[in-house]
Amino acid sequence: MTNRVALIVGHNSSDQGAVNYLGQSEWDFNSGIAQATMQLLVESGVQAEVFFRNPNKSYTGQVNQIIDEVTSFGADFSVELHFNSYNSSARGSEVLIPESGTGLDNKFADILTDKLEEEFGIIQRRDDGVYEIDESAAGGMMVYGLYNAGVINGLVEPCFGERSPESEAFFPCPNTYSRILTNSIIEGFELEVDLIEPEMPEAPTCPDNDLLLEMKGDALASMNAIRDISDNFINKWSQE
Repeated sequence: MTNRVALIVGHNSSDQGAVNYLGQSEWDFNSGIAQATMQLLVESGVQAEVFFRNPNKSYTGQVNQIIDEVTSFGADFSVELHFNSYNSSARGSEVLIPESGTGLDNKFADILTDKLEEEFGIIQRRDDGVYEIDESAAGGMMVYGLYNAGVINGLVEPCFGERSPESEAFFPCPNTYSRILTNSIIEGFELEVDLIEPEMPEAPTCPDNDLLLEMKGDALASMNAIRDISDNFINKWSQE
């Protein structure tokens, strides 16, 4: 039987959640991650779908809407995508799962946070990045609502949004994150498909932000130098 995976984008188009140091909201950043991860899962032979919360409903209404849509889709597993809000001292990744989970939710959480540390140097918070919550905790309504509906799930907080060595390694590389998330879903939820092969390193397209600014500055300096030469030539030619 083919497993089905639901990818839930945290927050909604009106209340978009935290904002990272690049000016991206949780909703905006994770919308792209969800679409890319869905495509990778589908290419691997997994049925996957992206789900968005309705901004015109109350929070409880949004949660119930997602649970109804995810169960109607027939999802066996779901992943809700977020990132943590600004905190001047906290660092690291974590995946929220129910206290009375199935074991596969714990395995997914452990594998994903391991991969995030290996790839981006993001430390694992709490117990190896696995955060078992009760129903009253933030995010608990969705986590337990899905779990009680028979959907094994985790709520992912891969990084804090403020500028730090971790976030500077993570946020400019969405393709790498999508690949890591896809393989963590396949491996952690024990889907009977092959892991996707690593792509070429993303570094040429996601350099350090300071390097980006330096490159931009060099390009502007070169353009200004060319313009000065051109202006000098035109002035000299007009005087002759």
